[in-house]
Amino acid sequence: MTRTMLGRAAAMLSIAGIALAVAVPSSAHGDKTVPAPAGMSIAVEAFPTAKGMVIHAKTKGFRFTPRAIDGRHVPGEGHIHVYVDGKKLTVMLGPWLFVGGLEHGRHTVRLTLNTNDHATYARHGKPLEARTAVVAPKKGMGHG
Repeated sequence: MTRTMLGRAAAMLSIAGIALAVAVPSSAHGDKTVPAPAGMSIAVEAFPTAKGMVIHAKTKGFRFTPRAIDGRHVPGEGHIHVYVDGKKLTVMLGPWLFVGGLEHGRHTVRLTLNTNDHATYARHGKPLEARTAVVAPKKGMGHG
């Protein structure tokens, strides 16, 4: 990410205080893929809160490397790109993320495993990704 992009980026801290996520424009990176190392996988769970949702990425054979973001590719390292309702929202630099301000209703969450230089890990030409759906409650309802 360039300094200009960083200047415009919005930082969010997860509820657990573990993961830092930085909002980046969806056009910031290409559609490059790299072969996923053997054993690498991702699963996702998400649940609504009164003010948004919590996303938990469960990975195997993958190591989050927040200090290496935008750096050179190292197999098995990287971060996660987060898409909500088909739009790139942010990146995850750890396994937990809070997303606020969701409208009431059903939302689709998609996570992709990405390298330090933002290429998407892929297996047999298909991105390593996980999807789930979350129903955001009406204001004042939910877990939070």
